[in-house]
Amino acid sequence: MIYRPDYYDEFVCIADRCKNTCCARWEIDVDAVSMERFREHPDIMEHISDGCITLKEDGNCPFLNEKGLCKMILKYGEDMLCDVCTDHPRYISEVDEDEFIGVGISCEAACDLILNRKEQFKLIPPLQMPLIDRVFEAESVTELLNGLSPDESSSKEHAELLLTFEILEPEWKKMLHNLESSPVSEEDRDSYIDSLSMQFRNLIGYFLYRHDNDFYLAAVSARIIAELTIANNMTLEDVARMYSAEIEYSDINCDLL
Repeated sequence: MIYRPDYYDEFVCIADRCKNTCCARWEIDVDAVSMERFREHPDIMEHISDGCITLKEDGNCPFLNEKGLCKMILKYGEDMLCDVCTDHPRYISEVDEDEFIGVGISCEAACDLILNRKEQFKLIPPLQMPLIDRVFEAESVTELLNGLSPDESSSKEHAELLLTFEILEPEWKKMLHNLESSPVSEEDRDSYIDSLSMQFRNLIGYFLYRHDNDFYLAAVSARIIAELTIANNMTLEDVARMYSAEIEYSDINCDLL
């Protein structure tokens, strides 16, 4: 069976309105079927090397124009895109014989869609999610977190740990150093989480759905995101998006966490 959250079909790429384009810094592997299609177009093949689209010196995709739009789509249509570009930020998680599809919060539009929902998401087709139900039904988010996954590390220890991980963006490293030098107390962090109760319920629910009900991962992720948001005076959406890009899209980092 294939399941999806009810917000899945609402996702739409905001293209040139996106402040954090996915058409930069990411390695773009070209699948075999797309490669055969690309071979008929020299203007595309000149930007491909060793099975990947070669990024420009500034880290941007060579097909990203000055208006933030894709030259390949503008010239050939969306069907010309390789699988990586077509699918992002969509993902598939397999559990036994079932597939759970969704959109990842490393994408600005997906992050806004998921975090700012006003009610709990449901699955299509319907499927019971007892642990996620508990997150949305709990009187206090932090009491639930502390009850099911007690916090064993300080915010400084969280920062020190993540500084040993693979780091993709210099800005992320700077944010971690800021948290390391200006730790956030457990009281301040928990107060912040409870002040944005619905957004953190949505965030925790997202992690549980994507990572097969791994409550430890969901809890520590929510706490670290809250700490980084406070220490860097940033929006929850921006920090959650960067956290997802640095942790969820690195198999090494996910395993270490």
